[in-house]
Amino acid sequence: MLEQYFKSGIYSSGYLIDGVFSNQPLFTNYQGSVISAPAFNPLQDSKTILLQNFRAFNYVAAGWRNVFAVRNKLDFRLEAYLFKPFEAIVKGQNQEGVLDDSFNKIFLSGTAGMVYHSSVGPISLSVNYYDDPENQLGVLLHVGFLLYNKTSLE
Repeated sequence: MLEQYFKSGIYSSGYLIDGVFSNQPLFTNYQGSVISAPAFNPLQDSKTILLQNFRAFNYVAAGWRNVFAVRNKLDFRLEAYLFKPFEAIVKGQNQEGVLDDSFNKIFLSGTAGMVYHSSVGPISLSVNYYDDPENQLGVLLHVGFLLYNKTSLE
């Protein structure tokens, strides 16, 4: 993963580029294949939900992050990401996973939110969008930092 940020006055921006190239085989069923596939987790809550459209054994992804300092301790954040799987994992007739290399769709995700930097840590309220049929829109309110342990495959 490659990230870089630029600051100019009250505005900061940055980009993120990510990619995975793997020869991992499919599991015997679709759900097992999706769960074991590498995931692109661009937003704060991405690791807490199973986003089927943002998992693939081979993919590239990119995004842009914008931060506007509204007040001394208050930021407005706007982020957008693109995810392109080279071979999508699709469900076969008997619930088996099938790799579809003719799949030419690009999936989008994005968030808009406010972050207040308090003495106990950040307080954030954001609206998140995923190009995913089961988890398209969500609202996330959190106080403090979101910390995640590594998975068994990381």
